[in-house]
Amino acid sequence: MTITSYYVEPAHFRVDRDDIFRIRQLVFVVEQGIPEDLEFDGMDPDCLHVLARSDGGLPIGTGRLSADGSIGRVAVLSEWRRQGVGSAIVRALIDIARHRCIGQVKLTAQAAAHPLYRRMGFATTGNPFEKAGILHQPMYLDLTPPPMIQRQTAEARPASVEPERMDGIDATLTASLALLNDTRRRICVYSQDLEIALYGHKPLVEAFKQFAIRHRHSDIRLIIRDPSSLRHLQHPLIDLAQRLSSRFCLRTPVESEDLQFLPAYIANDSDGYWFRPIGNRYEGHWSPKQAARARQLLEEFDKVWERSRVCSEFRALSL
Repeated sequence: MTITSYYVEPAHFRVDRDDIFRIRQLVFVVEQGIPEDLEFDGMDPDCLHVLARSDGGLPIGTGRLSADGSIGRVAVLSEWRRQGVGSAIVRALIDIARHRCIGQVKLTAQAAAHPLYRRMGFATTGNPFEKAGILHQPMYLDLTPPPMIQRQTAEARPASVEPERMDGIDATLTASLALLNDTRRRICVYSQDLEIALYGHKPLVEAFKQFAIRHRHSDIRLIIRDPSSLRHLQHPLIDLAQRLSSRFCLRTPVESEDLQFLPAYIANDSDGYWFRPIGNRYEGHWSPKQAARARQLLEEFDKVWERSRVCSEFRALSL
């Protein structure tokens, strides 16, 4: 399973220059042998940049967007690859392009990254070419803006809120209530054993109940890594799920990589999330509005959901 212990944020080139250049130096110059004068082309001050950081704040990846909609210099440190970091960086740059009303983004994909961009919806254009000894393929993605009338009447999307630390169960409960109360229709929970100290807390159970009955199409999905520990436990949230079985869905992982995943998290469809790197400890970070991070967690949740089984431990729930 992808370990989602990172986040992507906008970078300020003058402030973050050393971090950005260090990543690109290691990936492009040292690892791929691209000449420094070709890699560092003098365009960076005129571009918008993003940085991917580990939960500890260490820079692990970067990318940039030029004024003409060109995405480039997407680089991820070797030890963080195959964990969705590159995709998260590109999506963050696409979001920036949309917000700036750029109608199309383009890039030249190295052969190894071509499948990644295809999965993200990019189409090829023109012929492949070689640059610095590496085969590249020009690609593009149309970003169709909403109709003008919708832009005039729709509410502006709330600005992102910087993540803040959670320390202790009280802070985790406060964050959970805030996320649940702000959910539009769908909320996803990933937990080891649906710890009763948190999910059995009366105000949180009541918030789940009110959300379930208030929204006709509410969708509450829970992935429980170890449901066997709950079979003989009177758990308030499980009891609620039994009474509102059309609103709650419970599954448990079966793949070894998923069973070894230690973090716990919640993400909703209003760009909110909290994330605890070690699921049995109440330490982590959260934000009510952090679109890139929330979307990343929801996408990973959906992948695990598809390869998980229905919790037979709760057969009486007909889930």
